[in-house]
Amino acid sequence: MALKKIPSDQFRPLSLVQYFEPPENYTGIFGWICGYSADTDFLNLAMERFTGKTKNIRSRDGLINIILMLDKGNPQISMVHVPGVYHLGRDINKVQPFRLLHAKLALLHFKSIENPRKSFLRLLVSTGNWTCQTLSESLDLVCCLDLISNDFTSAEYEKKQIRADILAAWDFMKELRNYFPHSILTANRDKETYISCNTFEQILSSISKPKGCVSRLFDNRNYSLLDQLPELIKKTGSDNARNYLALGSGFYQKLQAFGKVPSVIHKILHSLQDEYLLTKNPEKEIFVNSKACQAIANSIGNLNENRWTVREAIDPLDRKRELHAKFIFSANQREGSNTCSSGWLYLGSGNLTEAGFTNKMSLIKGNLEVGIVLSPGSLFWQYVKGVRPEECVDKILPMNWDSDSAILLKADLHAGEDMADRDEDYKAAPVSWFNWIEKDDAENVLEPGESCEVEYELINPENLSCSKNMDGNWIWNFSQPSIVKVKWGPDLKFDCLVPVIDSFGRIAGKQLNTLELDEAWWQLDGYPEFMGNEDDEEDTESLEIDDFQNDADLIRRSVRTQSYPIRKMMELVEKIADKQTGIAQRDWQIWCNRLEQCLFQTRDSKIYELFNQMNLNPLSPLREESFRPEYAKDNSTGEGQYYEMVLDKIEKSLNLSNLKNL
Repeated sequence: MALKKIPSDQFRPLSLVQYFEPPENYTGIFGWICGYSADTDFLNLAMERFTGKTKNIRSRDGLINIILMLDKGNPQISMVHVPGVYHLGRDINKVQPFRLLHAKLALLHFKSIENPRKSFLRLLVSTGNWTCQTLSESLDLVCCLDLISNDFTSAEYEKKQIRADILAAWDFMKELRNYFPHSILTANRDKETYISCNTFEQILSSISKPKGCVSRLFDNRNYSLLDQLPELIKKTGSDNARNYLALGSGFYQKLQAFGKVPSVIHKILHSLQDEYLLTKNPEKEIFVNSKACQAIANSIGNLNENRWTVREAIDPLDRKRELHAKFIFSANQREGSNTCSSGWLYLGSGNLTEAGFTNKMSLIKGNLEVGIVLSPGSLFWQYVKGVRPEECVDKILPMNWDSDSAILLKADLHAGEDMADRDEDYKAAPVSWFNWIEKDDAENVLEPGESCEVEYELINPENLSCSKNMDGNWIWNFSQPSIVKVKWGPDLKFDCLVPVIDSFGRIAGKQLNTLELDEAWWQLDGYPEFMGNEDDEEDTESLEIDDFQNDADLIRRSVRTQSYPIRKMMELVEKIADKQTGIAQRDWQIWCNRLEQCLFQTRDSKIYELFNQMNLNPLSPLREESFRPEYAKDNSTGEGQYYEMVLDKIEKSLNLSNLKNL
């Protein structure tokens, strides 16, 4: 498990959202997440850590950093509410072959700030949902596996094992995404979202499956978790019989569970014993949330008769959170010794229920689940002075044996409610995105991003259906939207929010404000880590250009006064040249796109009126070889051709195309 070696008095395991924090000198680029549920508050916290950008900045950037796949019962989370996260809807043309999407995985890519060729992959296997409830109320577990690009070919067994786990997670994600339309990722192949997504997949495809390593990560697509568990335990390196077994789950079987002892618990016990992984008379404990433990409450008498002890799950941080984690822990113990040997741990999404643990996925009886089996190494049962807490079972798992009062009796237990069913809610729209087309001499329109045979209607801000023009585009007599509502189906009973892509390739980006030259440079100078400040929706003062921007007599100032804005313009050109000659080749397209966007935002600056009067194009030096990196020094390379195309677009938008070169 990913636990840092820290002094005992500072021991505090990371929360689920803290695992989105990049390693030092890295920044989050792209990732895939699947789960049962998520909420906007958690995702905004995670995204701010992952990208280092506030909600407002992410909204302006219009990028997709995280693709989110959730159970069909989770309401849609729009990019307006969580910029940077794209929540995929269920494909209505495909039947998902599982009861619930319950697996909880995140596969994240971080890029080095100092060396763009250096990457860092992180796999999170969580028992908790991507919600704030997980942070504040639920007692959950997470396994974090990290792999730096230097270790993609390492022969070290531990690194090979992590590679196998990450590749297994990616295989799982790739199959799952077949049930969620995600064509928006290929909407703009020369823009940042596509580049980030493609880079992520190229990195994963470059990792060869290591020989001699079987993934510890497993799922129930073909076999139940229980069917696979014994073999995975043996592959942890120790297949001897242990004399202690602990079970924990956020949900157990329904109140009417089959058998005197709930059938799933009975099957787990005998499966381990049949494979000689558990002694005939082990110590057996069940950890529960006493306020809601379903079948355990009704079966307590029979469980006790069969030598099962039921205990309250304990929060190691003493926050009084309620058990939601799903885990199985087994090890050897000796009376009078604090040493815990030959331990193994299962944690994952699968509750100890039929649908979660003993059935493979199916439309009626089996959720889609994923888990991991770990060998924690040398452990101690309880924390005592002189022992590191991260090596103590009672500190890393919700288990404690300090007092016999923690043993629960029938009067202490409450069945609570079974896991609630949710109505199917979020389906993908017939069209995945619209392109915003703004015209000076005609009505603005929204162009469907892909062809569609399903009839649908586009709803405007007045909650009325839009009309189409002769080209089949939707007429939009309102300001540029970030997202729009689409309705379809019988009596238009289905609806969802669909993102709009603007001319810069920004997905669901808010409208861009105008900038002065200094402000444009602040954004370009921080590339790629930082793009502006979080208050940029308000009018910000330009430090030195302000004296000119509201002066209608700017053009009539003296030549001596005019030299100041000219100097500022040429300083900006020089700074751009100095910056871009050091841009890594793999980031060149992204840089060009940012350059276009930032300079477009300066279009209202009166400085361009001055250069038009002088009939001079101030950006023309940017075409010189010395102002460009070697790999884009002219149009003989793809990078050079793309750069010149972007310069053409910039000059046209700033009305500089017909002016003389400097």
